[in-house]
Amino acid sequence: MNIGTTEQRYTNYQTQSNNSTKTQSNEEFSSALENFKSYKVEDSTKTDLKKEEYDEKYQLGLQRYNTFQYEGNKWFQNTILEKDQNAKNEFINYLSELSAKDYLILNGELNSSFGGQLMEDENGNIVSGRYEKNPSKEFASIGSTINYFQNELNELIEGARKFGGDPSYMANLLTDVVNFFKDYQSKEQENQYQALGIK
Repeated sequence: MNIGTTEQRYTNYQTQSNNSTKTQSNEEFSSALENFKSYKVEDSTKTDLKKEEYDEKYQLGLQRYNTFQYEGNKWFQNTILEKDQNAKNEFINYLSELSAKDYLILNGELNSSFGGQLMEDENGNIVSGRYEKNPSKEFASIGSTINYFQNELNELIEGARKFGGDPSYMANLLTDVVNFFKDYQSKEQENQYQALGIK
């Protein structure tokens, strides 16, 4: 079988074209592979940075959580936050998101409930005393924790009504804390329903 000149040229052109395409495809593949490798390294670096940032934020929240105490008595000891690790972690993450100002205000609020107070003893001396509220009762469950912060909010508003002042900043902070615990409670109930197969 004889192949004509035109057919021969076409076959040569096709072979060259195929080799060129293969070379181009190999180059494209190599380039794509390099891009993928660099993306993977970059993505891994981003993931490591995010993990580091998360760890730093968590450490900040944990530090804040651990400062909620008076004279060595940790307020969350023997509470739902120590019994439910998920609740504790969520609250620690919440604390890490607070501004320094909000954290200090919240700490002051808790201190006014559970910290020491100055009072006069039977001899007329000013001594350190304790408030009547017990954190292990106030934070016994998520529901009681919600009630505690809601009561603090109500007392704040009532005090402002009686004595004046603008409680809006503190009221917003306490409302945010109440909402955090309500949202947590709702998620937990939803998870329990799903575990039981109830929609």
